[in-house]
Amino acid sequence: MASYCQTQIVFYSHKAKLIKDLWRKINNYMRFSPIRTVYGFLLEECYTSKKVASLTGKNNYFVCCNKYVILNKNLAYLKIATASAWKVETNVFYKYICDKYDGQVDMVYLAQEQDNGIFINTDATGFYFWQRYKINYFNLENGDCITKYFRDWDSLCQYVQSVFPKVDMADIYDVDDIETKIWDKYSKEDEEFYCDIHKFVCP
Repeated sequence: MASYCQTQIVFYSHKAKLIKDLWRKINNYMRFSPIRTVYGFLLEECYTSKKVASLTGKNNYFVCCNKYVILNKNLAYLKIATASAWKVETNVFYKYICDKYDGQVDMVYLAQEQDNGIFINTDATGFYFWQRYKINYFNLENGDCITKYFRDWDSLCQYVQSVFPKVDMADIYDVDDIETKIWDKYSKEDEEFYCDIHKFVCP
């Protein structure tokens, strides 16, 4: 069974009419397509089946799209979500906006796939996607599964210190150091305990 990479994509431009055009195309396709594949979308956009096969597989799906285009001063943008089997499939969208909008639409994305260790954030400014670190752990007090995101290293460290007070935060330089110390101090308290921490990278 495929493990799916969850990806959020923001398309933005100073030309609102281009974003509105893209929003209309994606929205119409999602509304009337029973399977919502990116593969099928490109076919409707008049790409040949050979070209589409070179750009994406048939396990890359639209999940959702903004209900409307967002206008922010002189900038317009829309956000979609996709799910793709095993890996990130965003190059297809870079190719699409290059072909259809002649470099006047840009995009950034946030992608996550736990099993393959995919944690990517291409939004260097943090304007659309502020997430830089993620922690998943088993709460020893109530048994809840907790997921938290952080916009910077200091916020992550402060949170870890508050939740795992036994951990010595001295001489910690990356998420692997934090994970190791947490496991050393807490893994024996409950057989269901787990904790993993990830940094979003920009390839």
